[in-house]
Amino acid sequence: MLFIIMHCAIIISTIYAFSKISKIKRKNILCDCFFVISATFFCFIIDKHHPHFYFFIILLLLFLYFKTTTHLSTELVLITAIISYSMSYISFTIASFTTAILGTLTYSYNLYNPLLFQLITAILQMTVTYLIFIPKRLHNGMPFLSNKLSSSSLTVISLMLLFVVALIRRISPNTLFVILNFIIFSFALFIYIYWRNNLTRTYIEKLRDRDIRDLNTQLDTKETDLKEMKAEKERFSAIVHADNKLVPAMIQAVESFLTDFPDATPEMVARGEEILHTLDVYMQNRKDFLAEQDRHCFIKLATTGIPAVNLTLEHMYAKAQANDITLAVNVEANVDFLSTTTISEGELNTMISDLLENAIIATSYTDNKRILFTIGMLGNALSISVFDSGIPFAKEVLVDFGREKHTTHGDTGGSGTGLMAIYELARKHRATIAIEEYDIEQYHYTKRIAITFNKRNNYILNTLRDKEEIAYLRQRTDLIINLKSSKM
Repeated sequence: MLFIIMHCAIIISTIYAFSKISKIKRKNILCDCFFVISATFFCFIIDKHHPHFYFFIILLLLFLYFKTTTHLSTELVLITAIISYSMSYISFTIASFTTAILGTLTYSYNLYNPLLFQLITAILQMTVTYLIFIPKRLHNGMPFLSNKLSSSSLTVISLMLLFVVALIRRISPNTLFVILNFIIFSFALFIYIYWRNNLTRTYIEKLRDRDIRDLNTQLDTKETDLKEMKAEKERFSAIVHADNKLVPAMIQAVESFLTDFPDATPEMVARGEEILHTLDVYMQNRKDFLAEQDRHCFIKLATTGIPAVNLTLEHMYAKAQANDITLAVNVEANVDFLSTTTISEGELNTMISDLLENAIIATSYTDNKRILFTIGMLGNALSISVFDSGIPFAKEVLVDFGREKHTTHGDTGGSGTGLMAIYELARKHRATIAIEEYDIEQYHYTKRIAITFNKRNNYILNTLRDKEEIAYLRQRTDLIINLKSSKM
């Protein structure tokens, strides 16, 4: 009976934790109840004959049940099941200690009755599991689990916690028992901190994505305004062009009159010279107006606070314009202060120049010509990102990145040194290189390359590629590959 009560509570808590972590509403309560009862009695039988296996059989049953009742991927179901199962044992440990403390503080010897103790523990366990997801910060589950880099550490810790739980069941209450329970609480604290930190990072990334979408909307509006201004300028230029033929003819006529008629009275000469001056001023005003129109017909770039970087951005903007590419710049932080504590001005300038140069080259081959450069904070680290709508990186480039030079424009003098320089600078400062690929219809861009100076020295690819290309990319052992859905 004790076994049945305990494991009913554990399985119920696991199902609840799984639904909250994965943000899936459990609609078929009867199906859940049937599974809880069936799994509990099945494990009770296994425990009688093969006690060393029942622990993993519960996990296997939970995995199979979640897989058949949800539409999540196999990998995500397995990860979420492991974490949910470990959280259930955390709540069980907390509930057990709470019940024991209540019995001690209230001098209630009834609580030392095994059956009553287990019933109270089961109720407390399900209560604790429910309370874990009450705070707004944790209410949204773990959206970061789809990212292998974020979920791997949490999965390993959860497995270690489950291993410790398996050990506890095979030992008698003694010093080792206390130590192992202390380890469980330590793991629980780690999971909580890791959960909060990753939620914060996910929230920051979502805010940044939202800001980028807002920036794209503003950019679309500015592009429309710019096209209208250019069209208006061209219409006005056509008028001025016609005037520019007429006014010089008028000037020449007046000059001819003054030259060919020496008998003209002083009043006529003075009047002619006044007309010439008026026509000259008129011509100069037209030229100045056209020059002013030219100065207004561009998107103003944000400034970084570093003169050399600003000049580089202006130079790259001019190159982009020459290739009919729209380049936008978004500065999210005090770059001047951040760069002095992270990377030298010269290195930062080189990295930005190479990133934008490669983006311009890649984008010049496509019809949708758009580049977005952002620089600011990601968490507590300086981060540089370049989004472009150009051709994706070839799989060979991704595998050989930083090891061998590749170029997509060898016919025009390309050498592949730009990507090599970016990689070497990133490695010098132990920065993380992250390449993310997008569906251009969803996001305006095909890819983003981001350099984040977080001292982690990672090389990450978030991709939409098919299995064949993924298999090829896995030969690069230090490349962390995260598969993503095409729907953003």
